[in-house]
Amino acid sequence: MKTNRLDIGGGITFWTLSDQTDFEKLSAGLRAAGFGKFAPEPRTAHSVLKETLEKLHPGAKVFQTRNKEEFEVVRVSQQTGRNEYQHRLTARYEFGRIVTDDSTQDEITNATFADLRNRLPYHAITRILTEIVNAIGGTTLRPTGGIYWVRFENLERWELAAQAIESASLDGKSKVHVVRAVFDSGMVAAVAEGLTREIQTNAAEIDAALHDPAAGWKARGTQRAHAERLRQKVATYERDLGIALDGLRAELDRATDRVVIATLTESAAAAAEATGNQSPQLAFASP
Repeated sequence: MKTNRLDIGGGITFWTLSDQTDFEKLSAGLRAAGFGKFAPEPRTAHSVLKETLEKLHPGAKVFQTRNKEEFEVVRVSQQTGRNEYQHRLTARYEFGRIVTDDSTQDEITNATFADLRNRLPYHAITRILTEIVNAIGGTTLRPTGGIYWVRFENLERWELAAQAIESASLDGKSKVHVVRAVFDSGMVAAVAEGLTREIQTNAAEIDAALHDPAAGWKARGTQRAHAERLRQKVATYERDLGIALDGLRAELDRATDRVVIATLTESAAAAAEATGNQSPQLAFASP
């Protein structure tokens, strides 16, 4: 009997998310799963107030007034070819509650505000999941995102994060899917393509940051550390995929060299200024 052994290379993951995720439950779940640093920040009263008014007055426009802490709800209609604006109410958040110029709105407005403040919109959850994928060494499998690759050794950690997301969904509609996959030639090609796209994008961002005239020593040092982390990621994927990715390392090496040159140039300029020499010169050996 011939036995074929299929090694799981990792997991393809994607998700569908609800707009009703409990803030406190998600924060607690992520901390319990070891992802506390990705727990969301509490929503600001200002952003929740605007959402509250939009929810209570569908079809109306919600504008920020000159008092930046206050919003006005306006009904817009067209009369004789021009817009007519009808004031509905103004509202602001102070001393732990919403105050409006229409007392009949207070009770329902505050109840809706309290409910929405503890809910997170789906785009906030998408950001958290994407950050976790990147933190555990994953990469996107398509240019527009939405489908990601998670390395085999990190699948269990990823599934813990997924459970935290799903359990915090108030309506049970948030689902994180993981499809375990073997490394056949097609899968290797797909992951390598996704990683190539990621490295090229990051290398371009490093290059752009270095050409920013406002960038200082610290910013350039941060870019160099970023390039080094990406270089280590490439080496890890080379081991996973069993292929050489010399071109990606070369792109990062060029980006890192730019960081070194920029840092040395700035250092020389600072030294020249301190000694009164206004024309510092740096010589670099040709490759």
